[in-house]
Amino acid sequence: MNCGFEDIWHECLGMARVQNGVHREAAMNAIRISGMEPVNQELLRENNEILSRFKNDGVDMNKKRELEFSVSLPSKEVCQAFRQSFRDTYSMPKEGMFIFATYPETEEYELVLSVAMVPAAEAITLIEGQFLEISRSFGDADVFWGFSD
Repeated sequence: MNCGFEDIWHECLGMARVQNGVHREAAMNAIRISGMEPVNQELLRENNEILSRFKNDGVDMNKKRELEFSVSLPSKEVCQAFRQSFRDTYSMPKEGMFIFATYPETEEYELVLSVAMVPAAEAITLIEGQFLEISRSFGDADVFWGFSD
């Protein structure tokens, strides 16, 4: 069985709402069933550690937030090509939206995928991994994610 990204995404989001770490196993199973493993276990461990630090700092990790996945690129045209490549390769998260940002002082462009979700390391790793995969065709551009409390 090969589910679309949106099916897995919603499974991950739904499972992220479950308390006490139960969501992790269910979200990983949803990703495995789809055949879409996160980029690597090291990235998943790193994202789990980042979210744990937020939780230890008192951030409510059960609250839906706007997570932003970003990549810096040299021009608007390259941002548009990256976005199209992502859309051609993966399904968009239901609550996801691409945003272009420009920084005149550095002449850099940034493509941001903003997604409303409960932060879950498995879902974050899946999207970050997809961004990293697409970035290989764009000079291995650096990929970042974050959210504000």
